[in-house]
Amino acid sequence: MPRDAPACAPVPAASRFPVRGHSPAVWLWRPAGELFGAPEGTYTYCPSVIQEDDGSRLVFYCTNPKPYLIRDHVGMRRGTRDRGPWRWSDERIVFSPAESGWDSVHVCDPDVVKGVFHAGATTYAYALFYLGCDTLDNTHNQVGVAFAASPEGPWVRWALNPVAPYEARDRWWGRASPAS
Repeated sequence: MPRDAPACAPVPAASRFPVRGHSPAVWLWRPAGELFGAPEGTYTYCPSVIQEDDGSRLVFYCTNPKPYLIRDHVGMRRGTRDRGPWRWSDERIVFSPAESGWDSVHVCDPDVVKGVFHAGATTYAYALFYLGCDTLDNTHNQVGVAFAASPEGPWVRWALNPVAPYEARDRWWGRASPAS
């Protein structure tokens, strides 16, 4: 792929690595800015960045923690800088697919917002809007939200998810990526 291609330009899976059990229609995404040098067989895409009060930056993104297995999770890294290049922490998986339900296969395309959020009797400092799916072929995408007191989690799924449901089970992907 040309170096000047858009950050989220699709790359056919077959050109990155072979994936058993998935159709050739599966797409992977070029790493956003290629900041972290994803290990072979993994991907990072769709970053959401928060500038913290202490000057550090939090980057949340979609990734696959097990090489060559396309199962989206949300990863996070903290960046710090002292007049030089940014130094990034090791990856931490902060949000994973649920054990069952509408977001049990993939959770991806994070959009994280810092603020004051009330869910039930609890107040949280962060909201994570995300795309969830319960199919391997990505034909039932829906949008949900989770909350946390800390960016590292634990993230608590909102009881009224999905916030943007997709009832059909057809050839379409469903809802698009969230944008809070």
